[in-house]
Amino acid sequence: MTRNKTILAAALLFAATPSVAATQPFLFSVTTAYETSGNCATIQIDSAFTTATGLQAVGSDPVVRYAGEKLYVLNRSLADNIQILDPALSFATQSEVSTGPGSNPQDIVVIDPSRSYVSRYESAWLYEMNPATGAVIDSIDLSPFADTDGLPEMSRMARRGDLLFVQLQRLDRNNFWTPVVPGMIAVIDITTNLTVDADGSLPGTQAISLSAGNPNGQMTLDSAGAALYVSLLGAYGVNDGGIEKVNTNSLASEGWVTTETDLGGDVGPFAMAGNTAYAIVSSDFFYTNQLVTVSVATGAKLGTILSTTGFVSDLEYDDSSSLLFLADRDAVSPGVRVVNTVSETELTTSPISTGLPPFDLVVVSPIDVGIAGSGEAGSFPANRASWAQPNPFRSSTELFFRRPGDEVREIDIYDPAGRLVRRLEGNDSFVWDGRTDGGDDAGAGVYFYRPVRSDRSPAGGRVVLVR
Repeated sequence: MTRNKTILAAALLFAATPSVAATQPFLFSVTTAYETSGNCATIQIDSAFTTATGLQAVGSDPVVRYAGEKLYVLNRSLADNIQILDPALSFATQSEVSTGPGSNPQDIVVIDPSRSYVSRYESAWLYEMNPATGAVIDSIDLSPFADTDGLPEMSRMARRGDLLFVQLQRLDRNNFWTPVVPGMIAVIDITTNLTVDADGSLPGTQAISLSAGNPNGQMTLDSAGAALYVSLLGAYGVNDGGIEKVNTNSLASEGWVTTETDLGGDVGPFAMAGNTAYAIVSSDFFYTNQLVTVSVATGAKLGTILSTTGFVSDLEYDDSSSLLFLADRDAVSPGVRVVNTVSETELTTSPISTGLPPFDLVVVSPIDVGIAGSGEAGSFPANRASWAQPNPFRSSTELFFRRPGDEVREIDIYDPAGRLVRRLEGNDSFVWDGRTDGGDDAGAGVYFYRPVRSDRSPAGGRVVLVR
């Protein structure tokens, strides 16, 4: 089987002719009342928190991920599909493909526009599939890590380089869905689609064993990718879980960051902001909830920012604004609440309405791309991180980056399928003559570029070659 191993992290093709999407980050929410269908809303990340609701119909049990300027909605129970939305085209549905009848997809990790990994809760088989066409490229058997009912209950995923980390809840359906200890994280090498042995001292291929059962929520990598933080709920109403740290180099747990005993209740969604974790904690089965802060270094509970009687289904942190967003499904006044993590104060006097109650959140940061004729050659507009001049181009174009404190010396150029076309060297500016590394004409089309290595999140853009 031939597999494209190149990572497309700059952008995706969304129109035959060049267009420019909104360049300011915004919060995107899938919303639902758990009835026949859900919908979508946006909240601008500005002082007014300008909101738009009723943007696109989705399933009644949706979660959402953002990759390459596309929104991937996983319509879970009773829908079993991936719905791709395009923010540049008024959130129109670009495709909707099945993940298999009754599969209940939980998460997606997009490698490039034609390749992704999808965790499926009601199956022991993890899918590698084309998210645009629904074609299954490969399937990976995770049944060796299941409990006695045969299903591992795969849920959230995280990726570091060629390693994919898959959360396994391991709930015993033959015993009232009791969490089986230990919960696990399976590790997949995405260059081979083979499971990686996390413990060579034991026979067979081992997953990473965790300190408790039922890993149930976000898995978050630190900025260097060396540590993976995992939320474990354990059993409801029992202080048997917490937030755990996993070393992604040794593929072993480093133990608790904090426990439910220390926090005073069950752990729900959590988010990381530098050395601080923000977590939802409840002592009454999530009828009432507290947003607490925890020191990642010491595990100490630092304080409580707010309380709510609504079920908080998701937390989302935006690094650029230092804002934390809560999906508060309060029965009387559901909506998104906003916390300033610098002052650790709530900015919203009441939840921001998203139409239907919010369920899952993601920050969308559109790539900012320059258009020919908008400035002098070699100069940046005041608010752009990347710039192509001219764009579109026929013979050659110059690509610029503004990356304070992080010089860009090499860039990669990709085609829309994620194939590497050209690697260029320079110093914050690079000239491309429209040819491949082999000297061939790359051909007319839209191409994408990004820095090869960076200590910060990849920034890049797209450029149009006209022949």
